Amino acid sequence: MSATASGTSSGLSSWRRARAFRYVPPVTLRLLAIVALLALNGFFVAAEFSVVRSRRSRLEAMARGGDAKARLVLKATANLAYLLSAGQFGITLASIGIGALAEETLSHVFAGAFASIPAMARFGTVAGLGTLCALAVVTYGHVVFGELAPRSAALNHPEEVARWLVPPLLVFAWSAAPFTFVLTKSAGLVLRMFGQRSICIPLGIAGRKHGDLCEPYRNLTTNKGN
Repeated sequence: MSATASGTSSGLSSWRRARAFRYVPPVTLRLLAIVALLALNGFFVAAEFSVVRSRRSRLEAMARGGDAKARLVLKATANLAYLLSAGQFGITLASIGIGALAEETLSHVFAGAFASIPAMARFGTVAGLGTLCALAVVTYGHVVFGELAPRSAALNHPEEVARWLVPPLLVFAWSAAPFTFVLTKSAGLVLRMFGQRSICIPLGIAGRKHGDLCEPYRNLTTNKGN
């Protein structure tokens, strides 16, 4: 009887270990996917800000020196609104993916850790604390690694960042062209409903080239010069 019970207990332990082993890879893959989406979000943010803040005169000087990437950036900014729409679309997709994966993965990870604490398990606060901690971690990672750090890098070295990030952004913009076209037209329709201009190009290379700055950005440029 004792041997049977021992065998059953040993089999149950082996089953639990096997189940845990099978569960780890999906969790690890989800965590890696969250990190990849954070990097993707940072890519779109850095690409967008680098394009907007790049100085055309410096890019033209780099292009005259034989820099093919600088020439590509100059060509890409001929349609800056199209490029920025693609960037915003990418940021939105990455943010949605981060939120969906984090809620499903990190909340279970934290809840499992809190479940080992008897007091929390007794009062039934495991799930709520797990969700709260997951939200805090993802918000921190999203703001720091997906927004602030890449934005600061792009603002500090806009031309260099644009040289490397605009080519892949163009590939994404081309592949997402049907979606960005619909979204841009929809945004223009909403603006016209409120009596606003459809689309204007903000404080970028194309704006300085064609003199098509939006009024708020023109004020910012004037104040910066003062």
